[in-house]
Amino acid sequence: MNIWFLIAGILCLMLLPIHIWGGEYVFNRMPAETFPKIPNGDGKIAKQEIRFAWHGVSVTFLVSAGILLFFAFNPNLSGIELTAFCIALYFIGFAVVIALLPAFTLRTYKTLLISPQWVACLLVGLVILGGVA
Repeated sequence: MNIWFLIAGILCLMLLPIHIWGGEYVFNRMPAETFPKIPNGDGKIAKQEIRFAWHGVSVTFLVSAGILLFFAFNPNLSGIELTAFCIALYFIGFAVVIALLPAFTLRTYKTLLISPQWVACLLVGLVILGGVA
């Protein structure tokens, strides 16, 4: 058994309901008028498109959890290291984007404290890398 992948898979499962609930909490409280008009519709359409993308990340947490838990209990399969390394890279990529993009676009580092999701994504990525090593 690969305990690193087990921990990373459990972390993904723990993040999943938090991500789903957090997204719905935010989107349900934001009026559609706060979203800009986009070429294919008004603020309602923009809000739904952003919501779909948000929950696309939720699907990523679910699929990653399943793969990592499978790898944890089947450590002798071929190609596990490369696949796990790729999963780790996109979690680290999420962390970088969540941490740095607001800092550059808003020109403040307060978002690092206000939106600490980057820490969770970085932690998952680093735990996966621990299982690859």
